[in-house]
Amino acid sequence: MAASNQDCDRIQSYLAKQHVLTVAASEDSQVWCATCFYAFVPEQMSFIIMTDKSTRHGAIMLRNSRVSGTVATQSQIIANIRGFQFSGSASIPEGNDAKNARRQYCRRFPVALASDSTVWRIAIDYGKLTDNTLGFGTKLIWERPIETIFARTPSE
Repeated sequence: MAASNQDCDRIQSYLAKQHVLTVAASEDSQVWCATCFYAFVPEQMSFIIMTDKSTRHGAIMLRNSRVSGTVATQSQIIANIRGFQFSGSASIPEGNDAKNARRQYCRRFPVALASDSTVWRIAIDYGKLTDNTLGFGTKLIWERPIETIFARTPSE
């Protein structure tokens, strides 16, 4: 299901205003999640995160790039609840893509300039924004076209 332009704009606007996601990684019977700061790249529908390869979730993502996660707004008022659920692929960018990803992340979080931690890109393949501000239980869906998922290079 392709999102309308208006739905896509709403999803991108929401993700650009937030800054923390939870990413879940799994391999065999091992499942782990972590909370990470992120920079959102709307033109690629991707998140850039920074985390070491040696972390539990980083080590799992090296072996299995498929991830899922959430971005959530904290509210005790049901009418204001908004949150994004996603699935996608995590990869470590290379070359110019790595430089650009680090620059985008550090622009959002200047304190990261002092870090040599690994930069990752999470390419969103499927996302669902639940947005009660548009009416209780309103769900906006975005899906990456299937042909672009399989055409992606490892660093995308």
